[in-house]
Amino acid sequence: MTRPRKQTVDYFPHYVKYGITIETLEQRYGLAGYAFWFKLLERLGDSIGHYLDCKNSITWAYLQTKTHQTPETCEEILNLLADLEAIDPELWKLDKVIWSQNFVDGISDAYRNRMVDAPTKPVIEHKKSVSNGVSDVRNPHRRVEESRGEENKIKKIKERATPLVFSSKHFEVDQEYFDELLARYPGIDSTNLSKELTKMKDWLDDHPKKHSRKSNGRMSSPKAFITRWLDKVELRPEAPTLCSHGINPKECKICRDHLFPQAKKPLPQAS
Repeated sequence: MTRPRKQTVDYFPHYVKYGITIETLEQRYGLAGYAFWFKLLERLGDSIGHYLDCKNSITWAYLQTKTHQTPETCEEILNLLADLEAIDPELWKLDKVIWSQNFVDGISDAYRNRMVDAPTKPVIEHKKSVSNGVSDVRNPHRRVEESRGEENKIKKIKERATPLVFSSKHFEVDQEYFDELLARYPGIDSTNLSKELTKMKDWLDDHPKKHSRKSNGRMSSPKAFITRWLDKVELRPEAPTLCSHGINPKECKICRDHLFPQAKKPLPQAS
């Protein structure tokens, strides 16, 4: 059984300069407003998936305890945060779910280091029940996983629209880009291009921290890396053909005069 992926963080950035959100909270609620915001971020950081479902009575009660505020004040501040778009206004006003995209974007480095995708905005499913009218079927975490699965399927279909010529954990090259590289580097044929791609993969295996990565572990700019590599290959001097003595014929004292008579030094003239 694989280890479950962690979807919480132990810390988040606290910038020394802030904008309209903190200023508005401080103006209306004083230090209590300032404290509420950062205590809310602490709860989001420590919650699986980084959202809070406040229709859950335990979650709602604990948020009041954490922020030292009454239910009325909590709801009033959250309504203000939704108006400021510090939290997602639609999720809060329709479903009482607290989600801050800015917060998740600010901790994306943590998930990039884990080489996994950061949690995405919860999707709330509303279903009609035949027996008692309308009921809310609430499972944001499950819906997030389903949504992510559908996105991955679509992505794979798009990626396979052009057959892959080379694939590794670092980057992939499809037939279209492979042909583009052959046209761009006429001095490199398809066999040697495949060899160079393998060399690139081996080099990246040995130097995993040399290039920036996406959350899935792939290179952020694989095409730039490939073209820089191939630019150097075109300028790389060809290895000399070795003579029967195992060295460069121009440097072989035995073969040099026979193969390159024009390079033979003339004898000194008698004075």
